[in-house]
Amino acid sequence: TYLFDYGGDLLSEAAFFERYPEGQGAYAARITSVLYIDGAADGSGLAPRMNHARESATVCKKTQIFGARKGIHFYTLRALLEGEELTWDYGSDYWQAVGEDPIET
Repeated sequence: TYLFDYGGDLLSEAAFFERYPEGQGAYAARITSVLYIDGAADGSGLAPRMNHARESATVCKKTQIFGARKGIHFYTLRALLEGEELTWDYGSDYWQAVGEDPIET
């Protein structure tokens, strides 16, 4: 089931590295090799605030790299219980970029 999109500022690769010279935007997500979404700003929605979970993720992401609506879209992996936390696997690229070890929630 579709939940929502990853919201935020769309940034070119140059704009991303201008904003984050070390490449460590904690709420930034890469859409393509040259396009990013920075979800750090207020009003960017729920997606950038979801916690990481590798084994127990309840949500998956689908990246749309073609067409006018390039972006990241989130879907449930299964039927969810009322009040259940929405989590997704950030992936190894995220943890490498922020220079931290993955955590399991």
